[in-house]
Amino acid sequence: MKNKRLSRRDFLFVAGTAALGTAIAACAPKTTATPAAGQAENTPANAPTKANEIMEINFWNGVGPPEGTLLEEFVYDYQTKHPELKINQWTTDWDPFYTKIRTVAAEGVGPDLCVTHPNYLATYADIVFKPIDDLVSVDKDIKPELFNQVPWDACFRNGKQYAIPMDAHLLCLYYNIDLLQKAGVNPPQSDNDLVEVAKSFTKSPDQWGINTWFSGNGIYWTWLAYMSHYGQKGMLNSDNTKAVFNNDAGASALQRIYDNIYTDKFSPGPDLGVDFATAFSQQKMAFCYDGTWMKFTWDAAKLNYSSVMFTKQQPGTWGNSHIFVFPRLGGAPKTQVAWDMAKYIVLNHSVDWGLKAGHVPALKSADQDPAYLATMPQMQGFVDMLPYLVYLPRVPQQEAIGAEMQGSLSSVLRKEVSVKDALKKSEAKVNQLLATPL
Repeated sequence: MKNKRLSRRDFLFVAGTAALGTAIAACAPKTTATPAAGQAENTPANAPTKANEIMEINFWNGVGPPEGTLLEEFVYDYQTKHPELKINQWTTDWDPFYTKIRTVAAEGVGPDLCVTHPNYLATYADIVFKPIDDLVSVDKDIKPELFNQVPWDACFRNGKQYAIPMDAHLLCLYYNIDLLQKAGVNPPQSDNDLVEVAKSFTKSPDQWGINTWFSGNGIYWTWLAYMSHYGQKGMLNSDNTKAVFNNDAGASALQRIYDNIYTDKFSPGPDLGVDFATAFSQQKMAFCYDGTWMKFTWDAAKLNYSSVMFTKQQPGTWGNSHIFVFPRLGGAPKTQVAWDMAKYIVLNHSVDWGLKAGHVPALKSADQDPAYLATMPQMQGFVDMLPYLVYLPRVPQQEAIGAEMQGSLSSVLRKEVSVKDALKKSEAKVNQLLATPL
C-alpha cells in the first residue's frame, strides 16, 4: 500500500506506453505459484479458442514490492495455464499509476484490467472503469455472500458494481510478545489502557511505548482512526457534501495524537528522526501502529509479535482495499478474459495473499482456510478490525482533501498551529473543495 520507489519502476513509467508490453512470460519468477490447498482451481470459461490465436491482455497496477512481486507470481500462474494468452503487466508506484490511467483514458487507449482502491471509484467510475453488474449476475463464484461485507460494499458506486475485492489492508496495533510477557502486561483494551501501558514501556532516551505518525498519509490515517475512538466514523456527512470533523470528535482525536508525543511523551516526535520499523524490530518499541504490509518486515526480523484491535472497547481504524477494475476501453471479449483472470487470482491465491502479504482476504473461504488460520496469533487483530475500518472519503475531490488534511494535521504536530485553528481552517477548505465540481 505504501509508495515505494525503485529505479526499475521509475524507468518503466518514463518509458511510456512503448514499454508497457513487458510480458509475464519474459520475466517469469523462478518459482511458480500454485493454488492454495483446499481451494478449487478456477479456469476461464470464455478464453479464445481458435487455433494459434493469441489474445493480449494488458494488466496495470501500482502494487509495489514485496506485494507487487507476489502479485506477479499470481499472474504468471494464470499465464502458464493459458498459452493462448499473452499477459503484459505494467507495475509502478501508485502516483504514476493514477497519473497514467487518467492520461490514457483521455487518449482512448489503456489496459484491460487494473488493481486500484475504492476511493478512486468516485473519480473514475464510468469515465475510466466500466460497471460489471452483468458479469457478476451470471457468475456463480463471485457472489456477495462469499465475501466479507466491508470490502465487497466498497466496490460499488451509485448503486452499480465496478470491482471485485482482493483484500482489506488496514492499520492495527502490533505488539512485541516477549516485552509484554516480561513486564507482565496484557494487550490494551481501550485508549486509556494503551496510554498507560505505552507510558510504562517508555524509558529515555531510546525506549518507546508506541509510534505516532506525524506527517503524510500516516497522520491522516491515524486521525481518522482516533476519531472512531471518540464516536465518529468518517470525516464527511452521510451524503459526502459537507465536512463534519471540526467538532469534539475531530479535536479530541488530534489532541490525543499531539499528547502521545508532547504531553505523555511515549512516542518519538518529528524532531528525533526515529525510524518506527527499526525501533520495533530492535525491540526498542513495545507497540507499533502500522499496516498489514509490515508482516514482511517483522517476519524477516524474526520477531515474536502479534496484533490486537485498535482498540477493542473503542474500535476503529483506517483501511483500504485492493480491488480489480475493468477499464471501459477494452472490448467485451477482452473484458471477459480479464474478468476470468481476476476471478482466478481471487479464488486461488487469496490464502497466499493473506499468508505472505498479511492483507486480510476479502474472500470468506480464505479467512477460514487452515493455512491462513495458522497465522491468527500474528494477524488476529487485523481480522478482528475488519468490520470497523474507515475508508478515505469516496468523492472525486479526495486527493485534494487528503493533501489539505495531511498538511493541516502535520502543522499541529510541528507546533505551528493549534488544534482548534487547524480544524477550523481545514473545515472551510474541505467544504470549498466539495462545493467545486471536478
